[in-house]
Amino acid sequence: TGAAFAAAEAAQSVVGRLLSSGAGQGSGSPSALWSRLSSPWHRPRRLCASDLVSPEGRPRVGLLIDMDGTFYSPLGLLPGATELYRRVRALGVPFVFVSNTGAKAASGVCAKLARGPFRLPAPLPDPERHAWTAADAQVAWMVDRVPKDARVFVISGGSCPFWAGMLRARAPELVASWELRTALSDAEAKRWAAMAALDGDRRARVFVVFFLDGELSSTVDPSTGESGFTDWSFDVIKKASYLLAHGATFVCTAEDAFNPSEDPAYPGLVWPLPGPGMFAAMMRKVMYPQGLGRVHCLGKGGHAGARYLTQRAVGMLRAQGHSGDLDKVIIIGDRYDTDIRAGIQAGVRTCLVETGCHSPALQCHYPADVPDFIMPSVGAIAALLPAAAPRPRSPAATHHSRAPEGPKRSWSASGALGLGRAPS
Repeated sequence: TGAAFAAAEAAQSVVGRLLSSGAGQGSGSPSALWSRLSSPWHRPRRLCASDLVSPEGRPRVGLLIDMDGTFYSPLGLLPGATELYRRVRALGVPFVFVSNTGAKAASGVCAKLARGPFRLPAPLPDPERHAWTAADAQVAWMVDRVPKDARVFVISGGSCPFWAGMLRARAPELVASWELRTALSDAEAKRWAAMAALDGDRRARVFVVFFLDGELSSTVDPSTGESGFTDWSFDVIKKASYLLAHGATFVCTAEDAFNPSEDPAYPGLVWPLPGPGMFAAMMRKVMYPQGLGRVHCLGKGGHAGARYLTQRAVGMLRAQGHSGDLDKVIIIGDRYDTDIRAGIQAGVRTCLVETGCHSPALQCHYPADVPDFIMPSVGAIAALLPAAAPRPRSPAATHHSRAPEGPKRSWSASGALGLGRAPS
C-alpha cells in the first residue's frame, strides 16, 4: 500500500504539472514541459552577468525571490541579501518576494523586512507591488471557488486571524453567507461530514482550510466565540479527518515539510520544525485514494499555486514594467519541490541557491525538478549585478541599438492577475 501511494503521488505530480502548465508554445506548454522532464541532457549551470543585465548594465530579467532559506534564515537576513536588494533597487530590476507562508499576507512579509535583523535599507518593499504569499493566493482562490452558503472549517496559525479580514474585504456578501468556523464539536463535525457525503461529486459545500506554517494559534470562532485549537491534538486531527474522509475539499497553502530553525549553541546544525506540508500529508492519508482530486495547494509547487501564486507574481512584475516574457523571469529559491517546481510549472527560468533546505546532492530525489541555474547564495547573484544604475543613453543611441523583437510568451493581464473563476 505504501509503495502504491508513493507511485500514485509521483504520477499525480508529473501529470498535474503537465496539465496545469497551460496551453500554447514555449517552455510552459505541456509538450515542452514533458520534453524538459524527460530529457537526460538538461543540466543546470551557474548564472552569469549576461543572464541578468545587458552589456550596458540594464536589466534583462524580472526576479521572483523566495524568502526563508533563500533571502533570510530564522536569525535574520542571509549574507548578501541586503546587497542583492540594494542592487536590484538601484538598477530598477522588477522583483517580487514570493513566500509559501500561510500565516501572513504580503503586508506581513514586508513588515518583517522593516524591523530587527530582517530590516532592509530604504526604500522598503511595497506589499502591493513587491510581495505575494501563499496566504494571499489562498484568499483569492477561496473567493473564486468556495460557493455561497458553504461550510468552512479553518485551522489557523499566525498571531491573528488576518485571513478573515482579507476574505471579508474581497467578497463581503459571499463570506457572510459561509458558516466559517475555527472550532467544531464532535456532533457538528459529523453533521458537516454527512452533508459532504450526501453531496458526493456533484458539488463542494464543505471545506477544510489551512492558514498556517506549522504551529497553530487560538483563533476565536466567529459563530460561537469559542477559542479555536491552540496546538495539534488528537481532537483537531480527528475532526478534520471526519470531514475529509467523507468528501470535504482540502485547501492548504504549502507543501513545505518542515521549517528550518537554528540554535547558536549548535552552529552548522539545522533543526526541523514541523511545517505545513507535514500536516497536509497527514490529511491526504485519510483522503487516499478517492479524495486526492479534492486537494488544492495554493503555494509554490502546488497545482492551484501555478495560477494563483506564480502567475499572479508574474503579473506584478508586469505592473513594474516587465514585458511579461517568461524567458526573462527567474525564480530564485532553495527547494526543488516548491520553488523550482513552481518555475517549471509556470515556464519561467529557475535558480536553486544552496543556503536553505536543498543542495545539488539531493537532485536525484527530484528528477522532474531540474533548475536552469545553481548558485551558492543570493550574495553570489548580487555580485553579478552592477553596483549602480547605468547612465541614460541618448534617444538616438537607444533607437539605433534596439534589437528587433520576436514573439514572446506571456500571460494576458487578466490571466496573470488571477482574475475570474478558475475552471473546475
